[in-house]
Amino acid sequence: EVTQRKQFTSKVSVQSTQEIAQLGVEFNKMLRELHLREVAKSDAETRLRQQALTDELTGLPNRRLFWDRLTHTLDIAARDKQIAALLYIDLDGFKVVNDSLGHSVGDILIAQVAERLRGRIRKSDTLARLGGDEFTILLTRLNSKEEAGLVAKHLLEVLAPQFRVESHEISIGASIGISLFPENAVDATDLLRQADSALYLAKQHGKNRVMYFTPELESLVQERLSLENQLRAALTRSEIALHFQPEFDLVTQRIVRFEALARWNHATLGNIPPSKFIPIAEESGLIVSLGTYVLERACREAVRWQGLVAKPIQVAVNVSSIQFTQENFVELVGALLRASGLRPDLLQIELTESVMLNGIEAAIDTMKRLRALGITLAIDDFGTGYSCFSYLPKLPFNTLKIDRVFVNDLATRPEMKAMVQSLISLAHNLEMQVVVEGIENTEQLEMVRAMGGNQVQGFLLGRPTADPMSQLLASAGSEQSPGLVLRP
Repeated sequence: EVTQRKQFTSKVSVQSTQEIAQLGVEFNKMLRELHLREVAKSDAETRLRQQALTDELTGLPNRRLFWDRLTHTLDIAARDKQIAALLYIDLDGFKVVNDSLGHSVGDILIAQVAERLRGRIRKSDTLARLGGDEFTILLTRLNSKEEAGLVAKHLLEVLAPQFRVESHEISIGASIGISLFPENAVDATDLLRQADSALYLAKQHGKNRVMYFTPELESLVQERLSLENQLRAALTRSEIALHFQPEFDLVTQRIVRFEALARWNHATLGNIPPSKFIPIAEESGLIVSLGTYVLERACREAVRWQGLVAKPIQVAVNVSSIQFTQENFVELVGALLRASGLRPDLLQIELTESVMLNGIEAAIDTMKRLRALGITLAIDDFGTGYSCFSYLPKLPFNTLKIDRVFVNDLATRPEMKAMVQSLISLAHNLEMQVVVEGIENTEQLEMVRAMGGNQVQGFLLGRPTADPMSQLLASAGSEQSPGLVLRP
């Protein structure tokens, strides 16, 4: 009974001599112990199965259990001719929370997000955590595809109120991609891939939104994947070219600096704009290799300029926040300067406000180390991003660059003129130089000059060129009338 049927509750009858009775008692004790061990073993096996199929942090189904339910649900939906939908959810801004407030805060936030999502779906639906800040929801027995979008909208609404984690008030959103069965996909693999593609497009279109998968979207995703692979090959073959756009001093009216700009002339697709390949580089991680590539070649090119004109000419290089936060970034810049022979003060690194999102103290430390090398720093596109004015005095920038978006309507919109004037005054009060971008006509130029701008850049003054030395030579040949370029 014990060995074959696991009947540990069986007992022997104790009705004999003292020795035999004692043997029976001890045998029954053994059975009780075996029973306890069997229960413990069964509980342990149950826990192991639970751990293998659920997410430890949230208690939700994990990727393995979700996949089992997804394939099973689609089999039933196909048999009963039902509509099912897969929602792929990725939190917006979670990495910033995790990096700035710590993983313990991030874990609590993930658990709170899971609870809010759990409260807005039916018992028949499946909410799972695939890992990190990614969740999926499988909706079954839908009457129409619009129901999936309605559920997704409600999920964004439930995430909108602030989360309270320890002493922190945290706002976080989400991007959601939706794929439908059987309209979009006929199996689990395609359904998950298509929902992921729709999620990617939602991220690309500004985040905190919902996007349905469409065949057109499939083409866009395939194009992006193809461009990523080709960009990787282009970097390996050194096919990315540098163009340089001049920046002029408004007092001396001479070129003081060239900004290095990456250009990709594809063998079959022609010129691919930076607005297309730079985001791909950032999302794929190629931005670090691309940034190093641009920085190295810009420094070597700048060495060639020196001596062509009376005063040294700087080179400005845009650095992604992803590259800036690499642990060895300062050492890398120092090594590239030594290898090229460029004086550190002739390199200006341009950063956007996004460098602050990974921690203000870490950003300040890296910037101070760069300044210690002799490098100058510019904050680029100021006013178009997070505009953390309270942080600006703490950051050791030399220069503030005003984006062209403020200059386009400078002559026709008084509020834009007031904004530019305020930014110029702010920078000067912080002892920073001001570069105004996007100068395309003489009226804009004279207005910026009157407002006290220090330097200017734009198509009126000079377009990006692969041959900056010719512009410098032309400038050197016009020593007697250096304002010729600025007054077309």
